Amino acid sequence: MPQSVLGHGSLHTTAGPPTRFQDVVGQFPQLKTYNHACAVFRLADDVTQDTVIATLKGGLEKLISKVPWLGEQVVHEGQEKGNSGVIKTVPLPQGTSVDKLIRVKDCTDICPSYEEIVVKGGPATMLDGNVLCPFPGYPFGYDVAKIGFAPVVVIQANFIKGGVILNFSNQHNVMDTSGMFVFIALLTTLLQGKELPQTYIDQANLDRAKVIPLLDPGQPIRDHSHLLRSSMTPARPPPAGLPASPFHWAFFRLSRPAIPQIKAAASHKQDWGSSVAFISSNDAVSAFYWKRLGAVRVANGSVDLSAKSKFSRAIDIRAAVGCPPGYMGQMIYHAATELTYRELAAPETTLSAVAARLRASLNESANEWAVRSYATFLAGIPDKGALVYGGGLNPALDVGASSVSQLLTGTLDFGPLLGKPDLIRRPNMTPVGGLMYILPPDAGSGDTPVLVCLSERDLEGLRADAEWSAVTEYIG
Repeated sequence: MPQSVLGHGSLHTTAGPPTRFQDVVGQFPQLKTYNHACAVFRLADDVTQDTVIATLKGGLEKLISKVPWLGEQVVHEGQEKGNSGVIKTVPLPQGTSVDKLIRVKDCTDICPSYEEIVVKGGPATMLDGNVLCPFPGYPFGYDVAKIGFAPVVVIQANFIKGGVILNFSNQHNVMDTSGMFVFIALLTTLLQGKELPQTYIDQANLDRAKVIPLLDPGQPIRDHSHLLRSSMTPARPPPAGLPASPFHWAFFRLSRPAIPQIKAAASHKQDWGSSVAFISSNDAVSAFYWKRLGAVRVANGSVDLSAKSKFSRAIDIRAAVGCPPGYMGQMIYHAATELTYRELAAPETTLSAVAARLRASLNESANEWAVRSYATFLAGIPDKGALVYGGGLNPALDVGASSVSQLLTGTLDFGPLLGKPDLIRRPNMTPVGGLMYILPPDAGSGDTPVLVCLSERDLEGLRADAEWSAVTEYIG
């Protein structure tokens, strides 16, 4: 079992029956959607679709027997004027079996073949989310009247020529991306014929109400008023005269040797400032992308030099509050850093300085007091619809970044039938301008896929940027 996905961690012990749903950070109505990840496998000629489905069903049934809430549905109850209600899990509709959590689709005539996808490096253009995914993804919600019920997790097996694409979907209020990979890791353990250690079972069933203790009344609390929809300022329009440029998702592949080189270039301590003592590879890569994108946008005239760019990083807050890594619930907070485009594009603004700014912002957010402040603030807002998840994003100026590059998914083994996936990708969903995902390294090359959603103008500029193209390969 990959320790980078499932660590032993610590485990809270609590008295009394679990309240099951009273977490706070997962109550955003904006998260009433599905998160998706695809794993691409070669299939031997003698392996039938029925065998694949039976194997997946057997593994999922065993997992649900140990972690029952994974086999439940998500409901939204108690909504009224001024109160967004509660989003929680309850048992599936009566008479519904685990079969409904595994979907099957024959895509041999509507999707590229296994060979085509792997040879091309798994481009977004070959992974159509409208085909591969059973439900919509962020920012679009689902309609229970249309889908029947909202399962916590669904696996869709998409059979293509020469292989199969397993799409894993999770309801986003009750599970974040790290949680999805924990789910996959637990499933692969069972598919290998192994038993789940009790430690992992306990972590997966941890009471959501006890994960982030709220601050006591009167304790100092961090300001989170920027999350209020009423505090949002209108998006700044782009400079006049530029034609419209639609947004698209595209993958770049960041070469394995380049990552330590980028980190070394961001490690000039004289540029860090006194509050920063460490720079991670993720800090460095994020700073490099932000700085190159800033230079591209200044060069193509799509931004004013005085305009501010916000780099908002989604951060896993489990460690900050002593929550074990095997807990699958929604545990995302955000660290935001702002620079003007004049600062981003200036040669004197070094990569080390930008990386240090990102690290300083992360340090201010990834600590127990900040996380408990966040949960306490959210708990005090009856109508979560009055909030903007993550504080909002201007697609023409900002970057919303999320990374699971630390997860060594190349160690995931789906058992003797499927083995290890050749590629793990996010499917091509509705464009959300400004988002950026750093995925786990590819198993074979060790190169890191970076998925971005940019305007055609910015995407062309980034592909042509000498510094960016020196360390990345455009996949599409």
